[in-house]
Amino acid sequence: MSVELDEVRGFLAQHEPFSRLTGPVLDELSAALRIRYARRGEELVAAGANNDTLFIIRSGAVDVIDPDGLLLDRREAGFACGYSSLVSGSLSHFSLEAVEDSLLFELDRPGFLALIEENPAVERFYSAQSRQVRAAAKELVDDAPTDVLRTKISELLGEPALQATPETSIREAATLMAERGVSSLLIAQGTSLQGIITDRDLRARVLAAGVDPATPVSEIMTPHPVTVASDAPAMEALLHMAQMSIHHLPVVDSGKLAGIISQSDITRLLHNDPIYLTADFSRRSSPAALE
Repeated sequence: MSVELDEVRGFLAQHEPFSRLTGPVLDELSAALRIRYARRGEELVAAGANNDTLFIIRSGAVDVIDPDGLLLDRREAGFACGYSSLVSGSLSHFSLEAVEDSLLFELDRPGFLALIEENPAVERFYSAQSRQVRAAAKELVDDAPTDVLRTKISELLGEPALQATPETSIREAATLMAERGVSSLLIAQGTSLQGIITDRDLRARVLAAGVDPATPVSEIMTPHPVTVASDAPAMEALLHMAQMSIHHLPVVDSGKLAGIISQSDITRLLHNDPIYLTADFSRRSSPAALE
């Protein structure tokens, strides 16, 4: 096996559902894949179009977008997209767009159909994934105030985010957070984001672990956190937070730190929306509950 195929095989073996495959099947699959480079902003598949390809993301990211332009999911390295139409045999329900320069492994329809026929576990995996995406799309359309969730993140940013350098001690960082009354602190060198710490980190990684407060925050921060651009919709931030069980997202534009958005920022956005307020009032059962 060539060095290139060995690298592809090693990558596949680390990610579901390919990690379930036997060695010979992985070898065959690796040899069947094409390599594609997609520029940021390139549309891989249009909603309503025919799709004959499974895209496996080696690096970069691809957005799954519904016909109304609503972001449903963001797939990153190790994930795949395009399987919904391959499993169902129908036209694509969603559009797929590279939101970063991305390196993709492509498997054509005959190769994909042969793979799932010989490996039912792979078909079950992708069928379940397809149902989850369709359910998420339906829930967003039926329940979410989608207009307000298209609000640009730049409109939600308030005063500059609290920052410290990697050399700042944990004690100094905690003091800064207490003085400002915030639950997160961005760790940066100049305008370059290095990491983030939150109240939860201070509890779990410092107090519970018995770490010396004189230790630099670089030792307990979350390095290279997931970020979002200021021109992205609030829905994108909400999806990231839900998928990763986090409450804060640094905002970065062209590699430069622009601020931070929190779950409470989005909650306030929703609470101020007339649709949300009407639905909230309808759940109140007494005049007292409306006070």
